[in-house]
Amino acid sequence: MDLLIPIVCIIFGLFVGIVASRFGIGGAIITIPFFRIVFGLSGQAAIATALPITIPTALAGAFVFHKKKLIKYKTAITAGIFGSIFSVFGAYFTTFFTSSQLMILTSFMFFGLAYMISQEKKKEEKVEPASLFRKATASIFIGCIAGFASGFLGIGGGVILVPLLLAIRHIPLRRAIPTSLATMSIYAIPGALAHYSLGNVNTDLLAFVLMGSIIGAHLGAERTIRMEEKHLKEMFVTFLVFLGIVLLVNELFHILGILK
Repeated sequence: MDLLIPIVCIIFGLFVGIVASRFGIGGAIITIPFFRIVFGLSGQAAIATALPITIPTALAGAFVFHKKKLIKYKTAITAGIFGSIFSVFGAYFTTFFTSSQLMILTSFMFFGLAYMISQEKKKEEKVEPASLFRKATASIFIGCIAGFASGFLGIGGGVILVPLLLAIRHIPLRRAIPTSLATMSIYAIPGALAHYSLGNVNTDLLAFVLMGSIIGAHLGAERTIRMEEKHLKEMFVTFLVFLGIVLLVNELFHILGILK
């Protein structure tokens, strides 16, 4: 393997870790386009290689937030357990789609989530549902949706978890982000194993990106604690739109034969 590849992957992993813990995501929304565009992996391989990065990256970021007591563990465990089941379904569901279809679906999901977050009003003033049953039901629903998306699109699910925790559970963003990381560290495991069993994981690239992402996650979490919510949302929305455009244009170029 060319020496430049490990260096690029480690530096990129550092960036992934910082961004992931900033927004409560696993980092796969960044690594999927990276693996697909830079290294030319198939859609299935890009997804399968990106998902395992979520686990240590999410754990590293969650550990920092844990020390600040910002994680809602009951929500994370409930959503994580049900997300684990549905992430396996999502992983095997990828076999029914082509690489380009998966990447185009992912890009449009980015656009939809960016719009959803941009329309989200401040939730700190809202009160969480008082009923324990309603809280549990909402957490189960969130876990199922995010877990399936995690396995199907190879994302950690944080880009779905955070908006749903805001919209359905009315959890403030500063607590939704660390709770999202804790949830992903649970349900990304079976989805990653399912992808590995399908033989789609590029273990060489995975190892090098992981080295940088764990360090980056710690640094990003520390900065997120001190960051204003308004700026967090603006950065998140801009980043999602940018990734969606890059991924969509890349796939259209492949379809049209401009890129091989």
